[in-house]
Amino acid sequence: MAFIVQEVVENQATKLQKMLQNRLISQSEAMRLAEESLSLSPEGFVLAIHALLCQQKVATHCAPIGESEEVVLKFAVPGEKIQAISKIEYSIYRLEMMEQELMKKIDAQEESAKREEEKAREYIKKSNRNLAKFCLSRRNVFLKNLEKHTKAIMNIQEMLSKIHDVTLNKKILQTYKLGGKSLQDALKNSGITAEMVDQTVDEMREAIQVSDEVEAALGTDLSSPADNAELEQELANLLEEDAAQKIQDDDILRKLEALRIPEGSPSAHTPRQTETSQY
Repeated sequence: MAFIVQEVVENQATKLQKMLQNRLISQSEAMRLAEESLSLSPEGFVLAIHALLCQQKVATHCAPIGESEEVVLKFAVPGEKIQAISKIEYSIYRLEMMEQELMKKIDAQEESAKREEEKAREYIKKSNRNLAKFCLSRRNVFLKNLEKHTKAIMNIQEMLSKIHDVTLNKKILQTYKLGGKSLQDALKNSGITAEMVDQTVDEMREAIQVSDEVEAALGTDLSSPADNAELEQELANLLEEDAAQKIQDDDILRKLEALRIPEGSPSAHTPRQTETSQY
């Protein structure tokens, strides 16, 4: 029977941890949520917390609040062991609790100021100026408290923002350090140095220069100057022959044109045409 009870307690403890994981919460509020969500009695809650403490899955922090003492609980993420509640974590918790408390007061003060104004309007309708002024005076008190608490909330939110920024900056710095160390280790293990990189770059430049020279050499005209001169002379001879042939052809054409008989001259008619015309 004791084994069954222990199994039930551990099961409830697991559910409680999963419900409240990775957060700070007062013991009284955790007990209320456990009763509402898990139907866990106060005795069952104490047993579940004790089981989580033995498993190092919950941390506690006791702090005086006025004349009483507040117990704060921090539940670990499933599969991980809990870390002690730090001063920064507890400060954030207290600021968030104060913010919630002030928000409730602001809501109540807004409602109270609205009610007093409505009462004043009713008294004005009834021509009761004294009670109307009294209600307006109470409204102004609520509005002043509202303004004061609103400024307090703004200050709390600014402090929370700065604390979160500091925490984030710390994580960023740690990440930078880890990344720098990893990069140094990687370079060290790879054996790469600045001198090696410079040497490799110089070798690459030299190889590219040699390659350019080879390509330029391969593209050079292999014929000798004497061959080029001979070819130029042969080309000139061909051009002269073509020019001489063209002059000869033009001279023949001119002579043929000179032998052509003009249209209308007597000699242009054939003998047959002359005999026909005599009859």
